[in-house]
Amino acid sequence: MHNDIKLSEDFPRERSVWSRVAMTFVTAFILVAMVWYLYHNQAAWRSLGRAGTLDIVYLILIWLVAQSTAGYINYMIFLELGTKLTFIEWFGLPLYQAVCNYVVPLRGGAAVTAIYLKKRHGMAYSRFLSCFMTVHVLFMLTTGPVACLLLIVLVLTGGDWHGGLFGFFAVVTVAMWVCWLILPKLRFSGGRIGKILLNVSQGWQAVSGNSRLIFKLIILICVSIIAHAVRIYIAMRAVGLSSGILESGICGIILQYSVLVKVLPGNFGVQEGTLSLSLSILGYPAEMGMAAALLIRGVGLTTKISTGVVFACIFNHRLAKTNTNHLINKSNNSGE
Repeated sequence: MHNDIKLSEDFPRERSVWSRVAMTFVTAFILVAMVWYLYHNQAAWRSLGRAGTLDIVYLILIWLVAQSTAGYINYMIFLELGTKLTFIEWFGLPLYQAVCNYVVPLRGGAAVTAIYLKKRHGMAYSRFLSCFMTVHVLFMLTTGPVACLLLIVLVLTGGDWHGGLFGFFAVVTVAMWVCWLILPKLRFSGGRIGKILLNVSQGWQAVSGNSRLIFKLIILICVSIIAHAVRIYIAMRAVGLSSGILESGICGIILQYSVLVKVLPGNFGVQEGTLSLSLSILGYPAEMGMAAALLIRGVGLTTKISTGVVFACIFNHRLAKTNTNHLINKSNNSGE
């Protein structure tokens, strides 16, 4: 490959003291703001009481579908780049990562996953970052056109035209396609930005040459879009808000975009605000959107922690076993 930057192996960097202090203050501010909002919009709390047991069960099942789809997308990209994950790994690592994200913001869960893959499979951090970036690029390449299509269908079926949202998704789509076309042809200088662009280019070049893989990944991303749309549809109905599946699909894509912005632990407050705002833009009461977002958060958080802790124990045990075997082999080699 013509790009000859030597990528560093220090991807999981520890944050500075000032960064941790700043995140603490931001997290506290978000919590206070949400408490203040809910206190002055108590209809959101009352709406949560309408959710029934079946609604909770459906949300858990849909969450499992979305989780399995996301994990299998990672499995296929890792496999294309030379690392084969077991079922426990491709299904459980995103859950392990999600639990870590609630403890450490700024992609802390991704760093933990990178460490596991490095020690267990010998995957370089730069290789992991290539896979990580490739998933996001392909996700935006697929969701942008789908969102534009949903907005057009919404108008054709009697809904309102939302030119701002259409323009946003159109710009995202064009930007991602431009990246796909020109990244392989560019040379990158050193520095952090250069390394990030190089990782995206390397991962995308490895995947984009396999048209069958690209087709399968697009299908899986569409399944994920449907799962998130159904999840929002169920949550909105559960809190007493009548909505259409098209609006739910659009909000689901916007909500997935918000996940790309990792600032607070578990992206707490960002997803709730995003769903509330997007529903408000589409003409629904913002406080009802907040209620639906809190229901999704509550079910998701409970399920992620209950399953993620189990997988965390499994992966920590595997890492401990790997470290022990490494020490034994090192001792045997030194003895010889």
